Amino acid sequence: MKENKMSFFERDLKNSKRREFRFPPMEPLKPLIKEYMIVHCKEQMKMKVFPNPSISFNHIIKGNIRMIKNDGSKVNVPKATVFGISQKSLQFIFSAQTTLLITIFNPGCASSFLKKSIHNFSDTFLPLDQFFSTQKIVSLNQQLQQQPSHRKMLQVLEDFLISEKKSKFMDSIIKDSIHRIKERKGLISIKDLSKEVNISRDSFEKKFRANVGTTPKQYCKIIRFRSLFEEAHVQRSLTDLGLNVGYYDQSHFIRDFKSFTGIRPSDFFN
Repeated sequence: MKENKMSFFERDLKNSKRREFRFPPMEPLKPLIKEYMIVHCKEQMKMKVFPNPSISFNHIIKGNIRMIKNDGSKVNVPKATVFGISQKSLQFIFSAQTTLLITIFNPGCASSFLKKSIHNFSDTFLPLDQFFSTQKIVSLNQQLQQQPSHRKMLQVLEDFLISEKKSKFMDSIIKDSIHRIKERKGLISIKDLSKEVNISRDSFEKKFRANVGTTPKQYCKIIRFRSLFEEAHVQRSLTDLGLNVGYYDQSHFIRDFKSFTGIRPSDFFN
């Protein structure tokens, strides 16, 4: 799977302060879940999350995590959260000896578990007990913390997810449009896309926001940005990288890259 070449977190594995483990979902959940990640941080460290087109469930198994807000203030992340789609890099401080379990949903699939709207919390988080009963989430967290291995932990999590999955499947129009956006690396106009999936633009945008959690235009921008990292191993020139994913103006490429990551592409790739 090409998308896995790009980490959920910004690259910084040289000093071995953190370890990442990735696991595929079991068969019943494969259409809905991309993968699970378990992250261990030995020491306190600051970490950035990449712009990401997927909603995730996050369980802090041990330790603490704080999110750094735009004004520099810090807010504690609850032990169990839903993170919306990331349209920019987000910064977090992990305390020493923190373990985080992440469920990364396929785009548009988190709504199969959530009974509330997901279109209004991009770039932030909400406690999971706003979507499920507090008793269920407390019980789930306690069970996760008691498991002796990663596999046992994932078994508990998947039992919970299967029990909470709603009967509805992903909307076929949204599934088709996501496939088209990925196939073209985000280089498609929303007007053309709505025509291709045979729906009015207004209806398409409303349906997309409700199911995916962001606008189709912003989703295309995230996919285009992430496609940079599929080409980076082949082409090292920043101009070539930008051109290859549809940026015909280098200043536009630099401006977009900085808005997503907070730094210039030359600082990131060097």
